[in-house]
Amino acid sequence: MVALIEMNPEEFTKWNERVWIAYREELMQAGLSETEADQNVAQNISQTMPDGIPLSGNYIFNVVSNQDNVGAVWLNDRETNWFIYDIEIDQSHRGQGLGRETMRAIEAFVKANGGTEISLSVFGFNEIARKLYETEGYETTRLAMTKKLT
Repeated sequence: MVALIEMNPEEFTKWNERVWIAYREELMQAGLSETEADQNVAQNISQTMPDGIPLSGNYIFNVVSNQDNVGAVWLNDRETNWFIYDIEIDQSHRGQGLGRETMRAIEAFVKANGGTEISLSVFGFNEIARKLYETEGYETTRLAMTKKLT
């Protein structure tokens, strides 16, 4: 069983540094140039946590299992339709069902806070995450495709 526990300021600072680096790398893996990835990251930071402080409606949690931090979740309250900006289970804890438990903990939190719908985006190359979301009842509502021309 996992619990979502709000990060303390020190945990948030470490996570905040790490999450944008990882997101930038994923953007480039998805085909953006370094410049495009940097611009995307800067825009997202300015819209969600300018000055390193999350704007109202953003919730950043540790994922805790058996009193151990095993990952992190970033949720955004968009009235009844919430958005998962980030969900990560630490590499050493993957394959144990914690991702599925985390998805269910997110659902419980969102319902308890008046949400009726949860959305997320996932990179096409992240097949493991896509399969998890599909088996948890998420449906594709939008699909972006790219072709590299050589």
